[in-house]
Amino acid sequence: MVKAGNSEKTGSVILTKTDANTGKKLSGAVFDLYKANGDKLKTGLVTDKNGTILVSCLKPGSYYFVETKA
Repeated sequence: MVKAGNSEKTGSVILTKTDANTGKKLSGAVFDLYKANGDKLKTGLVTDKNGTILVSCLKPGSYYFVETKA
């Protein structure tokens, strides 16, 4: 007996917020995540002490971030 599953592959993205002049990583910046078609997927994503945001379990496709608070 053979069992086959059809699981959709997902991925993740990491955003890193840095100061344009110094290159220092910045914490506390707030972003929203959108699909390429403009649908908002997540709001209130905040950069951690390393200036990063990790979003997992994304279906294949194109996405973009919009900063809502520096």
